[in-house]
Amino acid sequence: MAVTETKITLDTPITVAEKETTELTFRKLTIGDMLDATVQATMDYGIEPNNGILTPYAYAIACDVPVEELLKLGAEETKKFDEALAFLAGGGQEETVEQTEEDKTDDPDAPKVEAKDDPDSPEKTD
Repeated sequence: MAVTETKITLDTPITVAEKETTELTFRKLTIGDMLDATVQATMDYGIEPNNGILTPYAYAIACDVPVEELLKLGAEETKKFDEALAFLAGGGQEETVEQTEEDKTDDPDAPKVEAKDDPDSPEKTD
């Protein structure tokens, strides 16, 4: 079963339904949500929104909170929303990044790895 929502804990409280809160439920966005965010942003600003304008609208929809409340947050809070979006887009799996051999050898203290021919490789020529 795919994960469809996650929790975000804010450093700064916002007002939702006349109550202050620092915890939001961020649900997975749909294409329809993105369209709704575009329409709402266009109506509010009178221009076609770019990603900078559209993003808080999409996040407000995902959290079911007024966009005006998210606009009060400091820029440092943005990372939490970005991480929630990436987490859900990845099916609820933490993203892991595997280093390549090249990445590992960038560290001057790391042991050097030598490439060896694979005897089972079909590309081997003698």
